[in-house]
Amino acid sequence: MDLEVSEVGFITRDDGVIGCSPDGLVTNPNSSKWIAGLEIKCPLAKNHIKYHIENKVPDAYRAQVHGSMAVTGLKHWYFMSYCPGMNPFIIRVDRDEYTKQLSDALDRFLIFYAERRKAVLPTILEA
Repeated sequence: MDLEVSEVGFITRDDGVIGCSPDGLVTNPNSSKWIAGLEIKCPLAKNHIKYHIENKVPDAYRAQVHGSMAVTGLKHWYFMSYCPGMNPFIIRVDRDEYTKQLSDALDRFLIFYAERRKAVLPTILEA
């Protein structure tokens, strides 16, 4: 696809709490700016064929892909399925309402986490 992919480790949002671990980030060939992410799976042949037939991100990975976009702020994510001896399945996923819902849920979780941490931390420090 003539895209350059860089391996990365765990990435967090600016809050430093919520994160993801993409298989790679796609960079703009004219700069080092990230333009998309990448999730790669190596399923059984029967599942790989199913992904080709359905031509969409499998439901089992939908939250992972959209959650990664929510964490990174990137507008696109590539999902790739690889199975030896078969054509790879690659699809570009764009941010949508589901991405927004996940992002909102992550924001609510962060508030919940902060409240619980604040309530529990003094108890731990006193012990």
